[in-house]
Amino acid sequence: MKVKLSKVVFPEICPVCLAEAEDLVSMQVWSSEDKQLASTTFSGSADKTESLLHAKKGATVIWVPTCMRHGSKAVRTTGKIIKAWIAFLILWYPGIYFLLGVLSAYYNDRPILPPLFPLLVIFLLMVISLLYGYYPRTLERKLKFVDVDRLDDALFIKIRSPEYYEIFFELNELYVEIIDPLEETED
Repeated sequence: MKVKLSKVVFPEICPVCLAEAEDLVSMQVWSSEDKQLASTTFSGSADKTESLLHAKKGATVIWVPTCMRHGSKAVRTTGKIIKAWIAFLILWYPGIYFLLGVLSAYYNDRPILPPLFPLLVIFLLMVISLLYGYYPRTLERKLKFVDVDRLDDALFIKIRSPEYYEIFFELNELYVEIIDPLEETED
């Protein structure tokens, strides 16, 4: 759905569990032009600092009321991503050690299972650590900000909870335009 950015009002309930809101979560929305600018910044732009600052200005912060369970502590943050990468890198070196053990066992006709089992466990832990950092949390899956266009005063939202969708629609009825998903994919 498309809603006026300057007039959008979020219900005072959690988008996930529909409980009474006790927390405010800030979610950043990037316009599609700023995403493209940020992605081309590292591919040979003349003044990288200027284009990075312009891309940072493009982020719009939206405050969403949530319950404490799905609030600030449950949202993916930079700190959680950094923790995930630290865990990944800590597990990297034991992974290499056991990979070399598997290769050594293979080439020297020794049993391969003793180094293979720890290698598989470490690989699984590495995948779990990255999922911890990058998998969207429940709030981010239920309420997704697709795009923002400040010139047209438009915010594009996907709401996956039908109950929250109805309440949101009632609050913003004058400023909402329903967009057919099939039309978006044809453009």
